[in-house]
Amino acid sequence: MIKDIIFQIKYSFSQIRFNRKKEINQRLKESFGKLKDDSFDFDYIEKYFRNKDNSKAYQVISDKTCNDLDFDDLFMFLDRTNSKVGQQYFYNNLRIIKVNEKQTKLNEELITELSENPELRISVQKKIEKLKHKDAYYITTLFQEEHINPPKWFFVIKLLNHPHTSLCQLK
Repeated sequence: MIKDIIFQIKYSFSQIRFNRKKEINQRLKESFGKLKDDSFDFDYIEKYFRNKDNSKAYQVISDKTCNDLDFDDLFMFLDRTNSKVGQQYFYNNLRIIKVNEKQTKLNEELITELSENPELRISVQKKIEKLKHKDAYYITTLFQEEHINPPKWFFVIKLLNHPHTSLCQLK
């Protein structure tokens, strides 16, 4: 009797998981290439662009030109990304003009492969979707901003964590 109940519970949970995965796959399949109805926070979206060294770019579109072009509206129309990091990267790529034929060719090959292979695209989208929450905007700070240096006394922590000087061994 208990085994039957446990089996039913396990079966129910597996069905729920299966249905959830199926719903996610369907949602990703249907949303591909469609306009987004999300809100756009340009203070966060342009953060990567503002902090990135674009001095080697062939051309950088100025803020004045962006205002004249209603660039934010253009971005909202073009943006089909699934993650906040993707939004930042896409914004940066729209604001700078690079002359890199090798990278352009690689990008085109990736676009073609993902367009023609829906299973691969959905698999990638599921992984990238984990970066959809607002906190993901801060990932760029890990490699673009200064990190806090540990205080001078921090070496004491390292000493206390060393196996030979552990407080547990002192007892």
